[in-house]
Amino acid sequence: MYNYDFKENNEQILLEKNGGVLEINNDIFNRCIVITNKNILIFNDASKNDPLNGRAVSLLNDYILNLCIPLTNLNYKEEDNNTIIYYNNMEIVLYDLLISKYF
Repeated sequence: MYNYDFKENNEQILLEKNGGVLEINNDIFNRCIVITNKNILIFNDASKNDPLNGRAVSLLNDYILNLCIPLTNLNYKEEDNNTIIYYNNMEIVLYDLLISKYF
């Protein structure tokens, strides 16, 4: 479950990539990447490291929004099947993802 109101923001999901690898200012993360018609959304699964999430119990994913990058005036380039985004003094690399396919 995403802790984000897609309907309120009039957003439609174009891509969901669970377990997407990204790099923010040289730090590597494994996150859920969602591309909508308006934003690139980076979510963290809060239930992933929950001690109850074991063999006997299967928790539903609880995705918390970490970063929202608007697609309007997006400053990016694509190299070697990766997208490099420059946003708010950050360099964000979305590995194995070309965002130009979605807008």
